[in-house]
Amino acid sequence: MMRGVLGLKWRALRDGWYSFGFRKHCTRVGPGMIVQGPCDFSCDGVLSVGRNFRARSKRYNRVEFFVSRNAQLFIGDDVFLNQGVRIACTSNVRIGDGCMIGDEAILLDSDYHSVGQAPVREEGVFLEDRVWLASRVIVLRGVTIGHDSIIGAGSVVTRSIPPHSLAVGSPARVIREIPPYK
Repeated sequence: MMRGVLGLKWRALRDGWYSFGFRKHCTRVGPGMIVQGPCDFSCDGVLSVGRNFRARSKRYNRVEFFVSRNAQLFIGDDVFLNQGVRIACTSNVRIGDGCMIGDEAILLDSDYHSVGQAPVREEGVFLEDRVWLASRVIVLRGVTIGHDSIIGAGSVVTRSIPPHSLAVGSPARVIREIPPYK
């Protein structure tokens, strides 16, 4: 019995330590944040986190944040990020309330390099409320994923997805509509 209590206390202390380290990189943090494990940061812009944010990160598969100077990354309330999530923000990324982002998902709002003489293109990425990105989903620049949508594992989202949709594939295509939750 004592071993279980000590384990819980140790876990709470560890999570508090990682949450404290996370907080140092944010411009705003809501109450109830829990960060389980080390995260990597390169933040020169705005990183704002809402209430009850949770991130599960592992030493060998860290959650990573890259926020350029003059860029804005807003994470809403009740958001969960699983291990290996990478968010790269050079202009604007917004994650709505109640979103869940699965293992090793990637959100990119820029091409990060030009092809030939073409300029580097940047467009915001927007996840509306209650979006679920399954494992290893890639969301590219200029995409808006509508509220209450699900993106299947391994999908590459190149175009916006309407609300209440299930989308899968590379490139992701809507395969059916999800009835509204009552």
